[in-house]
Amino acid sequence: VRYTEDMIHGLLGGIEAPVCIIIADDGLYKHNQREISKSQYIKHKTLHCIPGGHFVHMNDPKLVAGLILEFFKAIG
Repeated sequence: VRYTEDMIHGLLGGIEAPVCIIIADDGLYKHNQREISKSQYIKHKTLHCIPGGHFVHMNDPKLVAGLILEFFKAIG
């Protein structure tokens, strides 16, 4: 089943919790701005695009952990 854009908008738009999105600039979505743009439907989000590939969380764990800690501090 493929979701329509309206279905995606409804699903993502219904998320009430704060969301932290971390995307690597050389990762899976580097050539797919359409997928990245779907994050616009999430109301309370923090979006980071950081240097690295698909395994950025393993290659640069301090950077990723720092962003996650910042996120948790910000949402209290």
